[in-house]
Amino acid sequence: MPIPLRLRPRLRQIQRAFAGPGTLESAAASREILCPEEKTDLNPVIFLPGQLEKVTGAPSESTLAAEIQAMTAREVTHAPTIAYHIRNAALLGGSVYAGRLRHFIFNDRLAAKTPPVRIEKATLASTFIGLKYFGHWLKDDCTLRLLCEQFGIPLCIRIPTHSHIAKYADYFEQDWSTSIDNALIDHLVIAQDFGQNRSKKQRYEILRSRIRARFGDHLARSFVYLKRGATGASRLVYNEEVIVDALVEKGFVVLDVAADSLEQILTILSRAKLVISMEGSHCAHCVAALPSGGGLMLLEPANRFCANQRGWTDALSIRSGFVVGDAVGDTGFSFSVSEIVKTIDLMLKYL
Repeated sequence: MPIPLRLRPRLRQIQRAFAGPGTLESAAASREILCPEEKTDLNPVIFLPGQLEKVTGAPSESTLAAEIQAMTAREVTHAPTIAYHIRNAALLGGSVYAGRLRHFIFNDRLAAKTPPVRIEKATLASTFIGLKYFGHWLKDDCTLRLLCEQFGIPLCIRIPTHSHIAKYADYFEQDWSTSIDNALIDHLVIAQDFGQNRSKKQRYEILRSRIRARFGDHLARSFVYLKRGATGASRLVYNEEVIVDALVEKGFVVLDVAADSLEQILTILSRAKLVISMEGSHCAHCVAALPSGGGLMLLEPANRFCANQRGWTDALSIRSGFVVGDAVGDTGFSFSVSEIVKTIDLMLKYL
């Protein structure tokens, strides 16, 4: 007799009490290595002397030592891409259950009350971090969905809420408009896909080619300041007006992710040579449109130093640089215009 969906979490707790927590490895009936582990050399990140000494903290999900190591490493080992084939899986309330495994994606108690559907075969396209951050949805979940298409129906268990989701879905030729709360799945594929290996690079290029087909592949290369504004977690540039004035004098175009249309953002980014912006998920627009051979300079808060861009910029042959700013109040930051200008000059030697 099939186990009722609502009892799967309780059964998993009982099994875990005796045998410990499950993993994708232990829950899978089989696995496929779609792309093996790879070691590659990295281009050095461009920054002025003394910048790392100003750093005081990292995002809550990481550590300062890990972020500095990721930013300064000259070699990286990319994790393999693996497809785990799981039989008789249950999707309930934002988690996948299979034996001792609970694969958490998001917490939604209301979703547990909706009637389950039966699915013969599907591949999980939604991730915890992709639902939490727009940038990870764009660069990780959208590339993952390309992988999902070869195994069965891409399974989206929640529709992301960012304002640009619908248009990106159209540009990428992907359907993110429907989601399933609860399901019994005969054969579920869950992929490990967090490395920037050649499989991920190929899928980046598929999505980027679809953007180029719509917005063109321009030879003209402009300088762009990508203004974050009040979008996402509060990370205001305290002296942004002064910075913008200095950059405009150097020929920069200003884009505002909160006010400009996605069409305008992608059109300008698709012809950019160098983009400067506050660090954050909005920089993922560059994943879709910034040409290879260009550069991305991030304004990094001293107390939230993040190397998230290091992997994907190197994968796309985009040079990365940064300037570290000082905290002003609880959520604001101030950056040296002189250091920004000097770092621009340094980056242009490599572009």
